[in-house]
Amino acid sequence: MAVSTISGQGRKRWLTLCLLMVISIMFYAGLRDNVPESNQVSYALSDGALVFGERGLAYSRNPLNRAMINRFNQSGFAIELTFSPLSFENNNFQFLLLFSNGDPNAQLVVAQVRDHIIVMNGDDYNFAQKRPRLSAKITDRLKKYQHLKITVTAESTVLSLNGKSKARKSTSILTIPNSQSGSRLLISGSETLKNNWRGAIKLLAVTPLAINSLATDSIRFVPPASAEHNQTINSWLLIPQKVALLKHQLFFNESFNIKSTTELKDIILNFIGFSPFGWLLAALLLKIPMSFEREWSKFLLLLFATFLCGFLLSFIIEYRQAWLVTRQSSLRDLYLNALGGAFGAILYLCYWYLIDYFRCKSAAEEEC
Repeated sequence: MAVSTISGQGRKRWLTLCLLMVISIMFYAGLRDNVPESNQVSYALSDGALVFGERGLAYSRNPLNRAMINRFNQSGFAIELTFSPLSFENNNFQFLLLFSNGDPNAQLVVAQVRDHIIVMNGDDYNFAQKRPRLSAKITDRLKKYQHLKITVTAESTVLSLNGKSKARKSTSILTIPNSQSGSRLLISGSETLKNNWRGAIKLLAVTPLAINSLATDSIRFVPPASAEHNQTINSWLLIPQKVALLKHQLFFNESFNIKSTTELKDIILNFIGFSPFGWLLAALLLKIPMSFEREWSKFLLLLFATFLCGFLLSFIIEYRQAWLVTRQSSLRDLYLNALGGAFGAILYLCYWYLIDYFRCKSAAEEEC
């Protein structure tokens, strides 16, 4: 009897140790932030263009003030961008240019998806809400630099590429978002360092169309004569030495619609990754003495406890990810993690039931 008790206690300690190890691995995997040491933005030696790497971002040193944005929207404005994409094969929605006042529904985006340029207000990236947008295909891929011009007036919105009109709307469908604190202009990414674009930008100009507009209203990036002169020539533009989040996005509501193999792998990994946790926790909880009239009541309580513990553990990880550069705090991951933990518990209960069934069957045969 003493040997059995010691053996039972030993199994509990072993299960507890394994559970703590699994939790430690989950925290490490969930909170690891592979941040580059420096902001991956540089000046090209050949022409002075801004070159953006995988994790690079530049933005206006100060927000564009409210009065200035009102003048842009009232008089009309033009955006000119001379850029050279690193790739035409990326299926993601990549931001070349972003005007943001903190509200994703109001943001003005100039983006690239494969060989298409898309311009719109809001975050309807997959065109599910059918919000107004302009789209143009880059037909001359061999051309090193593409010149994009967007002209917005009260009567029309026109998108031109390399001097040719590609898309036109008969009304003004684009506005620069405004707020009490104004709006920020970002190049090659968002405040949360998502949707990053890779390539080179040689020219950026945002100008009002009114003849009597203020000279200070124009925003313009031109290649500096040398790297030492960039602060004086483009004093409005800030290129930080290290990448950092400008905004923390808690529990982003990702869709369960699978649009790529990468997204499918992410869903499977988040579900399966919590299964060992659920398995070990169920094995440990099953050793706690509980008396129920029906066996299934005990199993339901165990499943609920495992789901709740998995949910709380995932909540801590996902909450912390909102402050990490290379991670995203996601509601979808939270649900998948909790369900994955419950799935692991179900697997253990099935295993336990089968072992108990064959043990009883073997004991009955020995008595016969």
